Amino acid sequence: MREVKDTKDICKIEDVEMRIYHSFRVYRRLPFDAPKDYACYLGRFIKTDVNDIQEHERFIGRDIALAEEVGVEWWHDMPVDIEDKTLICFRCGAPAGTAGYWSGVRSWKIVAAEFHIHRNTAKNRWNTAMKAIFEYVCRKNC
Repeated sequence: MREVKDTKDICKIEDVEMRIYHSFRVYRRLPFDAPKDYACYLGRFIKTDVNDIQEHERFIGRDIALAEEVGVEWWHDMPVDIEDKTLICFRCGAPAGTAGYWSGVRSWKIVAAEFHIHRNTAKNRWNTAMKAIFEYVCRKNC
C-alpha cells in the first residue's frame, strides 16, 4: 500500500482517494471510545456503533490524526452532496444504505446494485466527488 500523505503534501486526486480509503480503514478497525461531545461528522453521518469490531491492525497516532482530519474537518465542509457522501461511505465499507455492517472496500458492482445505477455511473459519481474534494483540499492548502 502506498504511503498516505499529509494534507499539505496532496498533489493528485489519487492522494485524496488514498486518504479517504485510509480514514475509513482506521474508523473501521478502531473502537469508538471518544467522549460524548466529540464532533466527528463522519461518525454522525454513518450513525453506527463500532465497539464490537475487533482490532485487526495497529495504528499509530499519525494514522489516527489523519483519519480524524478527514472525518472532522474535510467531511463537514467538502462540497459534495449527501447522496455522493453516502456513495463514498458505502464504497469505502461503512454501513450505509441497506447494508448495516462494516466491510472492506466494496466492488463497483455492489455499489451500483445498492444505488440502482450502472457501474459506470457509480464510478463517474465517485470521480466527480473526488475531483471536488481535491479542489477543496487544494483551496485549503493555499
